[in-house]
Amino acid sequence: MKSIFVLALLSVILVFGAGEVYGDKFGIITVGPHLAECMGVTPQQCIMIKESDDTSWRLFYEQIDGFEYESGYSYMLKTFMTAIEHPPMDDSSFHHSLIEIMDKHPDAWAPLQQMNLRITPDNVICKEGLEFIFKDDGSPSCVTADTAEILRERGWAVA
Repeated sequence: MKSIFVLALLSVILVFGAGEVYGDKFGIITVGPHLAECMGVTPQQCIMIKESDDTSWRLFYEQIDGFEYESGYSYMLKTFMTAIEHPPMDDSSFHHSLIEIMDKHPDAWAPLQQMNLRITPDNVICKEGLEFIFKDDGSPSCVTADTAEILRERGWAVA
C-alpha cells in the first residue's frame, strides 16, 4: 500500500513539475545598464539581468525578441517565455519575447563595479553630469568636471 502511495505521489510530482519546467510562462526581468564580457561559443557581450526572485545579477546570453538594448539605461521588462522542449546543451530552455517595457531610466553602476565586469575604461558610463577619471592610485571614479580639474591640478588624476 505504501509503495502505491509513493508511486502515485511521484507521478503527480512528475506531471505537475514538468508542466512548470516545460510550459510557456510570463516573466519580469530587470536589465542592468551595462553589458559585460561573457564567453559563449565565442567571446561576446551579454546583458546583466535579475529575474523577479533573483538577488544578484547574472549574465544573460540569449536575445529577447523585440527588445533593443541601449547602454546606460536600466529596464524592467515583461516577457513571454516559450519553452524549448529539447534545447541544445548549454543553451536556454526558453525563448524570450518582449511583451512590454515596464520601466526604462538612465542609470550607471559605480565605475569599479563596471570594471569588475570587465567593461573597458573607454566604455565606462558615468551618471549624467559626471566624467570618468583614474585617480593616481589607479582606482576609477566618476566626478564632476570641477572636481576632475582640481584632481588633475593636484596630480591626483591621470585621465
